Amino acid sequence: TYVTQITTNKTEWYQGWKYGVAATGDSALDAGSYYVQEAKASPGYTVNNEKVWINVVAGQTARQNYAHFKEPPKTGSAELDKKSDNLSMTDNNNCYSLAGAVYGIWKNASCSGDAWKSMTTDAKGNAKIDGLPFGNYWVQEITPSKGFELDKTIYPISVTEANPKATIHSVEPAGNDPFVITINKIWNGEETPT
Repeated sequence: TYVTQITTNKTEWYQGWKYGVAATGDSALDAGSYYVQEAKASPGYTVNNEKVWINVVAGQTARQNYAHFKEPPKTGSAELDKKSDNLSMTDNNNCYSLAGAVYGIWKNASCSGDAWKSMTTDAKGNAKIDGLPFGNYWVQEITPSKGFELDKTIYPISVTEANPKATIHSVEPAGNDPFVITINKIWNGEETPT
């Protein structure tokens, strides 16, 4: 039997966790067993369908009869494709490979500190990461693939309800070390008029 509903307040951080608290009044419920189930999730989260039983004891306050719920955050993905800036030089050239480039994902715009997560390109220059909670992230290359220079561009992305799959297009400079060849032609036969 439906009894009442409560709504969580503004979320607050406590001991590394983000909490939202909802409570009835201290005398709102008669003593007995009740179950609590989430009807609507907080923004950015999915509904937790778990039923949590609470045994309300007469004379106790609402704070003494509590339950913890964990809401799984909504998540999306990020996909990256890496291309060469000089296809005529890098295509079909064993000195270059699109595979193995490592891109870090940060939660700060300066990409400072250690990367929060990372992804690595395959042979076609593609990389993907799933399970990113909705929010803003910044992507930058950490390790270039064979033959390429480091792409120092910082790519901002947003993973949202409206855009659950963020895309990044990296055009990377191909390493090019020009050198000079000198050819000396020496005639070692008999001298001729020509």
